[in-house]
Amino acid sequence: MDEIIRTISEILKVTDKKISDLLVLSKHKIDESSTYGSRMHSTLSSFEIISPPIQTAKLNALNDEEKQKVHNAVLMIFPLKENAPEITEIIFIADPSLSKDIEFIQYIRDEELINDISIVLNLLERKPPKFWRDFKNGKLTSLLEDDFRSEFYRMLGMKYQIGSEEESKVGRTDLIIKSTSLNRKIFEFKVWSRNNYRKSSTQLLQYLTEIDDIGIIIMCNSNKVKSIAFSDYECVIKSPEYFPESIKKEYTKHGYEYFVADYEFKSNRKKIYHFILNLK
Repeated sequence: MDEIIRTISEILKVTDKKISDLLVLSKHKIDESSTYGSRMHSTLSSFEIISPPIQTAKLNALNDEEKQKVHNAVLMIFPLKENAPEITEIIFIADPSLSKDIEFIQYIRDEELINDISIVLNLLERKPPKFWRDFKNGKLTSLLEDDFRSEFYRMLGMKYQIGSEEESKVGRTDLIIKSTSLNRKIFEFKVWSRNNYRKSSTQLLQYLTEIDDIGIIIMCNSNKVKSIAFSDYECVIKSPEYFPESIKKEYTKHGYEYFVADYEFKSNRKKIYHFILNLK
């Protein structure tokens, strides 16, 4: 990221952090024309933001209002004045050579992460943590989502850059894994039959931005003897944003069952992976 792009990114953090994050690894170029602008000796110019292809695709997908935010940020650095370029257009350009910089950043592959989640789930089921044993034996009267989240934080944290309760516009995320802002996975933990658990899909979707393609729900069963059946859990999957007929039952390479479904949210298609943790 060059100094001009860095400054634009800092400005955008105030108005739209999502766009600011998309400028990771970008550089800029000003293309001045030979045509005079609206000020003395100003020249009509375009401002090029050059990024790796994946970032360019996401930048080009911004809506008009979001692109105007970028233009406004550029104009704060290059205001309209005499004897200067007059920026009238923002152009996003892909440069494949910049992709090599991403190679030095851990990339989170969905399939690999899903299998890593299944390893954690298998470990928890085979050796339930102390808080679950205490709950089952009556020493605890209730289960906390934080307890389950802490177990995932501990075990997945051995491999991934991981954090919890990151602030968003609609609240605080439960857990987030990310290498860059372009490559992150957001988790939502719920205890069955508590805390609006039926609205888990809707809640998670509200945390996802345009740069997030998937989300992950871990539904933790509070029943000591009975597993959560799909027929009961289906209400969680089929939120108002659910895309009809998109539910699929899948298995990780370790044989752990999970469900995946598509959702339409703010004109974007998202995918949510649903895992059920039955501790007995």
